[in-house]
Amino acid sequence: MGQVYVTAEQFFESGLPEDFFSDLPSETIERIARECSSLADSYLRKRHTLPLVTVGEDLRGAVIRLMAGEILTYRGFSTESKADMAIMDRASEARTWLRDVAKGLVEIEGVDATPDLDENGPQIAVSESGRSRLWTRSRC
Repeated sequence: MGQVYVTAEQFFESGLPEDFFSDLPSETIERIARECSSLADSYLRKRHTLPLVTVGEDLRGAVIRLMAGEILTYRGFSTESKADMAIMDRASEARTWLRDVAKGLVEIEGVDATPDLDENGPQIAVSESGRSRLWTRSRC
């Protein structure tokens, strides 16, 4: 089982109206949290070593939005309801954000799976042209 990014308590405190989830047992919320965290991992592992060392609010928020979309799908939603469609749009935005994380277009906050590695340290590149060598300290 992978890392779970949102607890049931965090989901309950996320700002969604209480009637949205009040009749769902905590076990259902926890199952959906595991499923949505697993989905997030499928994108994250493209760029990050799992499990993550820390979980930022951006990732937690994306998983909450995915969870809300899953709950709405589970309960049924109306394409005529602006509130329902807003929740589904936010879930879609969370998936898009995760795709962008996987592509390296955005970084998730607070994550460093290799804290002992100095990624910003000096780097040296050598280029040979004929008999002369060019040394540089810029990033490759």
